[in-house]
Amino acid sequence: MIYDCFSYWDEDLLLDLRLNILNEFVDHFVIVEGNKTWQNNKKDLKLNINNFNKFKNKIIYIPVTDMPDGDNPYIRENFQRNCISRGLRNANEDDLIIISDLDEIPNPEVIKNFKPNMKYAVFKQMHFYYKFNLRSKNHPFWYGSRICLKKYLNSPQWLRQLKFKKRPWWRFDKKSLNNILEDGGWHFCNLKDAKNLLYKYKNLCETNDQYVFNEKIDPKYLNESEIKKNIDLGRDLIGRDHEYYRVDIDFNFPKYLTKNKDKYKDWIK
Repeated sequence: MIYDCFSYWDEDLLLDLRLNILNEFVDHFVIVEGNKTWQNNKKDLKLNINNFNKFKNKIIYIPVTDMPDGDNPYIRENFQRNCISRGLRNANEDDLIIISDLDEIPNPEVIKNFKPNMKYAVFKQMHFYYKFNLRSKNHPFWYGSRICLKKYLNSPQWLRQLKFKKRPWWRFDKKSLNNILEDGGWHFCNLKDAKNLLYKYKNLCETNDQYVFNEKIDPKYLNESEIKKNIDLGRDLIGRDHEYYRVDIDFNFPKYLTKNKDKYKDWIK
């Protein structure tokens, strides 16, 4: 069996897309949702499975109501991701486990390229911002979704943090180091309106980061009008020197998206 596992915040647009893309290829969707933001603010549980009746029998929903306190947001982010394990209690040792953020959608046609002797691998995904077809120029690819056999899964966060590197062909250990699945899918980042992006950026781990990056998002970027302006101009939301460019929706995109462009027209540039 194949378990597609990810955290949910409020991204019904991308959840609908993900479920439709992967439905024929996976056996279960494990969805975890916490009742706190990373910045330790209370958050209502928002997932309404009845809005996704077509997939109801495959969804294993894990509401996380025991989120830890404290001033380190990464503890909460990691804790929620590790709660994916609560949805894997009936998984067999040789089942395939995919761990992603919701907006990292693995290419279903590439899952078959993962072989058990690889133990674990990462999907190399095309990287988009704000719209389905607005691609990142600075970082055109994203190494997001991970996959492994259940018996090799130490924890979801452990798999998330694994680093994968290309190695020369002559390396004898190539198979164990070069586990990158090419054409591995799509990372559709920040497909939200200005109001919801503001809420997201006020609650990111990095919003006031004293633990990893030692940086703080400048408050001048954290207002709806500034966010909307930057989206319209194709600029980075928090002032980084990043650029984005439009591409056509073509064979490089999910088949479900190309066949349903009218359904998602508000999110295509």
